[in-house]
Amino acid sequence: MKRFATPLFLLALTLAVWGCTSARGAYDDAMQAELAGDLPTAFERYYTALRRDGDLPNARGRFGVVGRDLVSGLLAQASGARVPTQAADLYLDVERRVNRASEVGVSLRLPETFAEDRDLALDDAIASLREASADAHAAGDFNGALASLNRARAYRPSASELRLLDGDARLVYSDWAEDDLARGLWRRAYANTEYALGFSDPDDDTVFRLQDLQAAILDAGSVRVAFFPLARDARNDDRDARGSDDGERGGVGRDRARIPYGFAADLDDVLNDDHWARPPLFVYAADPADVRRLVRGERDLDRLGGNRSLLAGLARDLDADLGAAFSLGLWRQAEEVRERDVRQASTRSGQPATYDYLRVRMSAGATVSYTVVDASTRAVVCQGEVEKDVRDTVTFHEFDGDWRDLAVSRDDRRYFTDDYRADVEAEMALDLQTQLANAVAERVYACVGQQVL
Repeated sequence: MKRFATPLFLLALTLAVWGCTSARGAYDDAMQAELAGDLPTAFERYYTALRRDGDLPNARGRFGVVGRDLVSGLLAQASGARVPTQAADLYLDVERRVNRASEVGVSLRLPETFAEDRDLALDDAIASLREASADAHAAGDFNGALASLNRARAYRPSASELRLLDGDARLVYSDWAEDDLARGLWRRAYANTEYALGFSDPDDDTVFRLQDLQAAILDAGSVRVAFFPLARDARNDDRDARGSDDGERGGVGRDRARIPYGFAADLDDVLNDDHWARPPLFVYAADPADVRRLVRGERDLDRLGGNRSLLAGLARDLDADLGAAFSLGLWRQAEEVRERDVRQASTRSGQPATYDYLRVRMSAGATVSYTVVDASTRAVVCQGEVEKDVRDTVTFHEFDGDWRDLAVSRDDRRYFTDDYRADVEAEMALDLQTQLANAVAERVYACVGQQVL
């Protein structure tokens, strides 16, 4: 009976043959490099050959010879190096090669003083880089100063040396921040104070100085904005703008165009509480109480976004750099019955009855327009519209009569009530308000932020 090799066996055999072949190829490359006097390349190729085939004849012995000669040469270069960082790099290279040789079972002996000599070289490298950083710092080359300090961290600084490097970095970043403050580069100045604080201990006296510097940067570079109350689009007539609070349900499946009662005021509250009261860095918001006191009785408030002169004048009255006006556009609300089913029930008196079970797709949407103008020039800084919609599929019940007469469960009874519909609509309205407010604030703050260097 003939036996056939399995695919797995063939794969293993192929890999074994390839490993031997590739190991032999690496060995041949190493021999050629060794004969050419290229010891670093020979070292790496012998290492590769032994990694692929640890039993390769003669490879281990040749690797030991090349490794010892290479390490001896590197140590000689290190002892004669005049540049501290070069000496440190050579000692680290020796250490790396000794460790790589150990990985394949080849031991390369080092002088007894190697560890001490290496550590002294590393200390000298750190000291020289700190000196180079100080020179660059004095010349106003802050990037160069930090580059030297970052390079020094690669030379295994001790705890005390790390504290010195951190102190140097803190000083460079704080001086850079002051330089940027003088040049009006507010954002980079503030970022540099943050970096400086990152190199400071919480109890360090410099923390308070840096915090004072941050306050000075924000005070000098921030834009003061007057956010005016949300108005209603002039395209809405008075009745639509006010909405309705008469409790009229209107039936399931009808489209409605009237803004719900209180929606605009609630959206304005969300904008104020969640966004204008929490501006990002470099944005100061005028006091909302001062804003409302100023516009109280202003007849053209609903058209403020289209009246640049009025908007700029009101912003100037509040000592603001920019004025921002907002308007709630036409309301969109629709309902679509997706499913209708007749359910059997009985009245409390035991009479048979039926009611309609409905699955209704509800949607609501609105548009908010915004305009931001420069208080001094009356120029439009930015303007646009944000449009958002929310949707949900909801269960309702309808009964041709007084649903209170039906003998149904408490859970089913609530689907008949106006209170349930009101809760659904209120939840959708809150979701829509949140989405609109988030999108408007994101747009406006992005626009305002572009005014800060």
